[in-house]
Amino acid sequence: MSESQEHYYGDLVRKLFMAAAVVMIIGLPMVLDYITLPISISVGGIILLGVLAGLTNPQQVWIMILDTLAALIGSIVFETAAIGAFVRRLDYFFVINQILALLFLFALYYATKTWRGKMIK
Repeated sequence: MSESQEHYYGDLVRKLFMAAAVVMIIGLPMVLDYITLPISISVGGIILLGVLAGLTNPQQVWIMILDTLAALIGSIVFETAAIGAFVRRLDYFFVINQILALLFLFALYYATKTWRGKMIK
């Protein structure tokens, strides 16, 4: 492993993004009644995760930055939704959002480590 790839966790970020997209695809039909945004935004988010996962590579810093931002936004959105669902006692909606928040939190950690590693090379 080269020194530039020593701190590269993009492959793991890619897997976490794809896992989140799968959870979203499977869970979306079951939680539609609780989502306040248009369904096209949810579907667009799923597609965006797939695109980001496909673009992730160890050579381009811009995709590392986009991965980090996507993971940050996902962490905030899904943990906020999970807390709201917990308060309203929407158990299934809470579980789906909490799983997504955790996936994005781990993706945020590894995307940030990748970006940091590229910056300090």
